[in-house]
Amino acid sequence: MKKFMLAAALALSTLGVANVSNAAVIDSGDIDVRTSITSPLVLSGLTAGNQYFLTISGTAIVSGLDGRRGDAEYFQRTPGGSVWSDTSTIPSPFGTDVGVEILGLGAINWGAFNPSHTYQILYTAASTSVSLFFRDVAYNDNSGTLQASISAVPLPASMLGLLAGLAGLGFLRRRKTA
Repeated sequence: MKKFMLAAALALSTLGVANVSNAAVIDSGDIDVRTSITSPLVLSGLTAGNQYFLTISGTAIVSGLDGRRGDAEYFQRTPGGSVWSDTSTIPSPFGTDVGVEILGLGAINWGAFNPSHTYQILYTAASTSVSLFFRDVAYNDNSGTLQASISAVPLPASMLGLLAGLAGLGFLRRRKTA
C-alpha cells in the first residue's frame, strides 16, 4: 500500500495545466483597433463551461496623433518610447482604460508587461463563442490590428500516465488478493 501511495503522490506532483505551445487552436482572428464594441471579433467553437487559453498578441497604433503603440493592456508612455505602462495608470483627457476586453466582462487583467506583446489568460467559456473588442474613446486615430486566438487546454500527458499507472496497480492488487 505504501508503494501505491508513493507512486500516486509522485504522479500527482507532475500534473499541471500545459501551456498554449502544445494546445490546439480552435479559432483565431484579428481585433481591429479602429472599431469598438459595435464590431467585436467573435471566436467560436467553444463549449460552455470548458476552459480555454485566450491569447492576444501584437501591437497597433492607438494614438495616431503622436504615433504611440498599444497592446492588449499596455501603452507607450511616450511616442516611440521603450517604457510601457498599464493604460489605466496613464493620465488621459478621456479618462478611460484602453485595451482588449471581453464583451460582457469588461476590462481583463492580461498580466505583467511582456516585451514580446503576447498575453494569455485561462478563460472559462460562458457560451459557444467569445466576443473581443478594443476599448478606447477616440477610435479615429487608431490603426492596425491585434491577433487573438482561443485554444483548448490539453490534458497533460502525465495525467494519461497517472491513469494508466493507477489502472495497472489496481489490476495487480486485485490479482494479489484473489
